[in-house]
Amino acid sequence: MILPPPAPGLASLAAISLRIGNLTFGGGDPAMAALQRELVVRRGWIAPEHFTLIWSLSRATPGTNVLACFAGAGWRVAGGAGAVVAVIASCLPAAALCYWLAVAERQWQSHAWLAAAMRGVSAAVAGMMLAGAILLLEPAWRERRLARALPFALAAAAASAWGAPPLVILGLAAGAGWWTHRP
Repeated sequence: MILPPPAPGLASLAAISLRIGNLTFGGGDPAMAALQRELVVRRGWIAPEHFTLIWSLSRATPGTNVLACFAGAGWRVAGGAGAVVAVIASCLPAAALCYWLAVAERQWQSHAWLAAAMRGVSAAVAGMMLAGAILLLEPAWRERRLARALPFALAAAAASAWGAPPLVILGLAAGAGWWTHRP
């Protein structure tokens, strides 16, 4: 008999949100992919289809999508308190660090070594974003439906690169998904 995972407490949710929200670099996609790995794959607190819905809805919200994803995941795990805890833990320390770095950058902007370091960081961030996209496609790969998912991913990437609004991309993808996969 397989027992369900233990119900998580707010402290566990806060610790995970703190770690992922403040130690994952490259923007929202790598953080959301790490959150998916932790809450769905490792802990089993959220079903894969529920996380996919949370991730998709968070992408459709205006503003910071990663905070919407943390809020949705926190809500799914521990209700309203979980949403609040996940959002605060995921962003407050990083926001304070960003403020400090912005102040420091103004004072150090004329240093060539800082510009070189930032170019290296930019390349590494692009690689981490690619890894996050691969991680989000992994369930489709495992379930042998990558041939159906990959055209959607590539079309969305192209539309995004050409400046299409996220809501339009998601709406078109939802319509195409319904049309191609209906019974």
